[in-house]
Amino acid sequence: MFVKPNAGRLVRDPVKGTFLPETGEEVPDNSFWRRRLKDGDVQKSKSESALVPTDKTEKSKK
Repeated sequence: MFVKPNAGRLVRDPVKGTFLPETGEEVPDNSFWRRRLKDGDVQKSKSESALVPTDKTEKSKK
């Protein structure tokens, strides 16, 4: 699942030891991240790549 930290929150990835970037990151759907969601530390979001529309017709016109 893709999550972003809520405003003012720093959430450390338990595997990497680094903080979750403000832009969000794909994380495993496990008990740790579900607890972070429940506690309000993070929010589910769509990944940045999913927000960028890909239009194959535009590429073929060039």
